[in-house]
Amino acid sequence: MTERLVEKVAINCCINPLTAVHRVKNGELLSEIHRDQVTTVISEVSSVLDDLGYPALSIELGRRVHEVMNDTAENRSSMLNDVMAGRRTEADAIVGWLLRQTKRDLPALTALAIQLRALEPNQ
Repeated sequence: MTERLVEKVAINCCINPLTAVHRVKNGELLSEIHRDQVTTVISEVSSVLDDLGYPALSIELGRRVHEVMNDTAENRSSMLNDVMAGRRTEADAIVGWLLRQTKRDLPALTALAIQLRALEPNQ
């Protein structure tokens, strides 16, 4: 996988699942109420980037995530749109992929994956 694609997955993993679970626009994740959870998710995703050999991406992830949240503040993530429409999400391709890349215990990402599965229609 190219570095740019890994970066895109990492950023999406820090934003999309949280918007879907909390049913908020991207920019709302910048609020105080979500700050700790956003910080925890960024930290867990950064640790996976380190494991995958992308230390520069790991270091820059927090800045990039906040930049994207600011730049797309009024947008709804595709994952939120899917949840609101009762469709399956790309959670397994994003969160699941990152979880499968490491043996680390990632409680925040694991919890998000479980919450997202619960929001999806049964198939």
